[in-house]
Amino acid sequence: MIHDLLKTDKRKSYHYCYRPSEIEQEQVFGNDVINFVLCSIAPQNVLQFSLGSDIIFNMLRKMDNVYVDMGVLYNKELITKTNHAAIRALYSQERIKDFDIIGISLYFVGSYFNIIPLLYYSKIPLLARDRKNTRPLVIAGGGAISTNPEPIAELFDVIIIGDGEEPTKKIIEIINLNLNKTETLLEIKNSCKCAYIPQLKKHNEYIYYNNEKDIGKYILSNNDFVSKPNNKVIEIMRGCYYKCNFCNLGYMRSEPKENKINDIINAIKTYPDDATIYPFAPDESSFKHYDEIINQIGTRKLTRYNQRINTYNMVERTSLNDYRIVFGIDGISQRIRNIVKKQITTDQINRALEFSYTQFDLIKLNLIIAYPFETEDDWDEFETWLDKTLETRRKTSPNKTLSQDEALFYHKKAVKKEKFKLDGTGKDKFIMIQLAPTPFQPEPHTPMENFGLGNIEYATNRLLNIKNKMIKKYGMIKIYGLNSRKSMETTSILKYGGKEILNILYNVFKSGAYNSNGLSSIYRAFYNVLNRSKTNKNNYICKKDNNYNKPFKFIITGNEELKEKRKKEIEMYI
Repeated sequence: MIHDLLKTDKRKSYHYCYRPSEIEQEQVFGNDVINFVLCSIAPQNVLQFSLGSDIIFNMLRKMDNVYVDMGVLYNKELITKTNHAAIRALYSQERIKDFDIIGISLYFVGSYFNIIPLLYYSKIPLLARDRKNTRPLVIAGGGAISTNPEPIAELFDVIIIGDGEEPTKKIIEIINLNLNKTETLLEIKNSCKCAYIPQLKKHNEYIYYNNEKDIGKYILSNNDFVSKPNNKVIEIMRGCYYKCNFCNLGYMRSEPKENKINDIINAIKTYPDDATIYPFAPDESSFKHYDEIINQIGTRKLTRYNQRINTYNMVERTSLNDYRIVFGIDGISQRIRNIVKKQITTDQINRALEFSYTQFDLIKLNLIIAYPFETEDDWDEFETWLDKTLETRRKTSPNKTLSQDEALFYHKKAVKKEKFKLDGTGKDKFIMIQLAPTPFQPEPHTPMENFGLGNIEYATNRLLNIKNKMIKKYGMIKIYGLNSRKSMETTSILKYGGKEILNILYNVFKSGAYNSNGLSSIYRAFYNVLNRSKTNKNNYICKKDNNYNKPFKFIITGNEELKEKRKKEIEMYI
């Protein structure tokens, strides 16, 4: 069976889960119910859903007239083993082309490359206009496609812009009416203002981002997670109060939506008494009711993936006995942070770090580099700040830092990419500063959407030179996950492209890049196809004027006025 083959995949240990006996569902696949399959198009053979997909799955399996299953995109080896058989759902083993609805969550633009392979190996016509029958209805949703669906719009019958719970239930009601395909799509369009129907969209017609009014009824409790059964994540909020200029989380919604305290507490209490729970939100630190929750959850603990500098609760983090902490500073100077409205100061950063040196072994700093308006003065300020910060670290925790001789020894090892341990130094644990830099990339629907990419090569080299100086002087500093210019350009083209990009994606699939390992190979193939097509990439990655014809301008979000106001402020500032 397919799931037996999937279980042999070497990468399954972290992501793959197949546990039908644990998924309670009264319905079975058949003609008496709406058959809905949620498909994972993460790296091949990997069942990896977003939190939103798990919420949708949990909602569907509790509905009386719905059977829900999961599908996984096969890789080349598995396709060969199954003799190119159509992709089948995991639980029922039915072909996904035989389901009534195929749902795909797109929360990362890199997954766009996997949509065509999923449809192709499922024996489903690629373009929605070539699928004459009502079923399967291929629908998509998720954070990435909600900002700009145009590059892949023609692959889908329906695209949900924004939150997907209520629109999904409405689509199921309409499918139950047994209308023909045209009538079905018209009914969905008329019933859901957030439903984008590419085949029916008229010129100057707008689609509105959907904000669920009550997210509490969809909160996940213990054993509700399907793709990651060991998750202890509680959704506390959608959206963000801070509205930084580079991030669309604060601009897609009119206002953040918080879960009710009682709903959160009831969900937490479904977990064991000794559990550590992870409250989830785009910015967990902006949630205002932690103290009220902590007082009511007994011995269970709350911990956050990320910690905002200006709301850092030092007492709370100390009590959790974590070994690491993550901060986002998102700019190499105070000037940069002021421009992007990060709303933190250098003094706040210094105070938080100085306290953290005594409590944590790993301090990760998320950092955005290569803004188009960065200057040499900004980089000088960053280098001076980092030098002072590491000197403070040495003075604050001398027993957890390396001497200069030790630091130089391990630096040489690291340069040669040799594996090493700290055995014999007497410092089995030491404080590591981990810089996690990401080159700036403009996001649709933000005040900085018209900006282009900055000088990524210069910023990268400058950062590496600073790191090498500091590691020789102070000890273990690591740079983690620095993206190349080619990958940033590729994702920018996907974020800002129109319908013309679909043909490039199809030719990438025809080139065989899908069967390679990793996104880097696919990005190279995309670049090669892009160059052969004589498409001018500068139309997507360079700065655009205010008259730029945005392919996503038909999507209406919640903070259009604030976005335009901030655009003018940025231009004045720089």
